[in-house]
Amino acid sequence: MRNTLLFTITLVLAFSMSACGKKKTADKKPSEANNAAMKAPGTPTEPAMAPEKTTGPEVKGGGAVCAVPEDNLIVKDTTFPKGCKLTVEQNLEVDEGATLTIEAGARLAFKVDTGLHIKNGKLVARGTAAEPIVLTSANTTTAPGDWNGVVFDEEHLVGQVLEFVTIEFAGHENYTGLQGGIIVYASQGDSRITLTSCTIRQNAKQGIINLQEKGAFVKIESTTFEKNGGTAMNVLAQLMGQVADSNKFDEKIIISGKIHRSVTFPKLAIPFFVDGSIDIGDDENPPTLTLPEGTVLRFKAETGIFVASESAGALVARKVTFTSNLPTPKAGDWYGITLHEKTTGTSLEECVIEFAGQAGPIGNGALVVEGDSVIPKNAKATKLSIKSAETAWSGPAAACEELAKAEHGNTVDGKPFTCPKEE
Repeated sequence: MRNTLLFTITLVLAFSMSACGKKKTADKKPSEANNAAMKAPGTPTEPAMAPEKTTGPEVKGGGAVCAVPEDNLIVKDTTFPKGCKLTVEQNLEVDEGATLTIEAGARLAFKVDTGLHIKNGKLVARGTAAEPIVLTSANTTTAPGDWNGVVFDEEHLVGQVLEFVTIEFAGHENYTGLQGGIIVYASQGDSRITLTSCTIRQNAKQGIINLQEKGAFVKIESTTFEKNGGTAMNVLAQLMGQVADSNKFDEKIIISGKIHRSVTFPKLAIPFFVDGSIDIGDDENPPTLTLPEGTVLRFKAETGIFVASESAGALVARKVTFTSNLPTPKAGDWYGITLHEKTTGTSLEECVIEFAGQAGPIGNGALVVEGDSVIPKNAKATKLSIKSAETAWSGPAAACEELAKAEHGNTVDGKPFTCPKEE
């Protein structure tokens, strides 16, 4: 009986171990899904995080991408990478402290009535001589005035840089009421915009227009202006101090306005057209306007140069021509040069004043002197040639006597300067 019981227990254990072995063998079999994968070993598996295609909202979020945001608004630092080519269908605005960086070889083509508007933001566009950045028209047949141009609005930040950038076919009428390739519509301070080795060409009205008291330019150098509607630049006279001799101009520069800091004009082969009177003066830091030898200033009617009309200032010019801007000039076309009592350190040497003498604010004469102290104490005029003037000069007798001294060599229409006889 005992043997029978042991046999029975042994038999049960044997069957149990056999069942467990079969269960483990079954667990090792691949699933149907694994079998399917094993049947096509050459098919690559997709990565878990495939990169998404760049879209507009990503541009708005910043980063390097060759795409324009759907709303055309850049509010985080964004880079258009090297060689990027884009068509801009609405105004592209840089705002909220963001920087738009454009790399070498990039090309932005703007449709009609669109432009690149720098608001409370910054533009850093650095091309190279081999790979310039091009901002141009999107029209199949291009022409000046196709698009708005680059507009720097009131809150544009410091650090705006354009190097080897071509701006062409801009100058379309826009919300600023101004037309040109580059428009400084407003500015909150000087030293904000640098142009180096750029090309400004075939824009409507003017290449650059900047009539802001706080002028925004750090410098403009080695830049070429070509066929910009007859005017290369239209700027305040004060801003000419930031314009280097190395620029190339094929059309006139228009200037106007007050000189409140000392400034030296660049030495250029083209004339400056004076569209509004130039007033030199500041009592706290009396400025000097220095005009290099060979400079020509052409004045329109009812304009002139006023030295220290309200506050102290000086004019220094040697071999400079002050003349009319009319194609057929005549005597009395413009006011002339007026030296007020606060004039300091002024020197007119071998200069020509012609076609002036229009009746001005304090008198009429190609040269008008206010007060006995201006000449000889605070100013001098030697070898000054007054030509074809409505009236040659106006001022006190003492000043006239100084101008008439033979050693000064001043002349009127080729004859020695003489004072009018008292009646």
